[in-house]
Amino acid sequence: MKESILNGKWVLGVNADPDVLKSLEEKIKRAAPNCHFEKTTTYKDAFEHLVFLMYDLLILDNTLPRSRELLDFAVNRPFPVPVALVTPRPAVPETVKLTKEAGAKVVLSMENDGVVPVLEYIVWYESLTPLARFFENVRKLLNTRSESIHSRGVTDSHLLPRTFKRTYRANIFTGWKQSLDNLKSHLNGYFESNPEKGDHSEMA
Repeated sequence: MKESILNGKWVLGVNADPDVLKSLEEKIKRAAPNCHFEKTTTYKDAFEHLVFLMYDLLILDNTLPRSRELLDFAVNRPFPVPVALVTPRPAVPETVKLTKEAGAKVVLSMENDGVVPVLEYIVWYESLTPLARFFENVRKLLNTRSESIHSRGVTDSHLLPRTFKRTYRANIFTGWKQSLDNLKSHLNGYFESNPEKGDHSEMA
């Protein structure tokens, strides 16, 4: 079983209901026994924690008084803390929209069985370099477009060949030089088989 990225990370849970915090801690500890999970039920304590300590993730409930202020402070401090809102019950779409616009990474319900994997993904994503984040965003975009295409009834025969997609992905990660060498090789072969186009066999 792959080790959870939450192991060894510092997580602050803020919720007015201690039972919700306890349940959340149990879920996280089952996946990541070595996660440092700290709990607080008030705005004042949460704010002091964020001022004086460093955290890898803040788990907040938007029903807590002044929770928006905590969210704003966490995402705008010199070393921002990623924020996930975990609520006892599903949030309404308008709340989700406003919260994400304020800087929260995700809004989840405690009823969701996939809470911990989502939290793991957030911490993993925040640890990436800017270039790695770019490629991850491209991957998510391509996956979203693929799901959208298939949902409209488009079959694989209408899409690019898998071999082409594999080659394209490989060229991205092997570097531009390799891609340029491949292009030169293809062009040399083309002009060798089409002498009337001119002698380009010795391209620079």
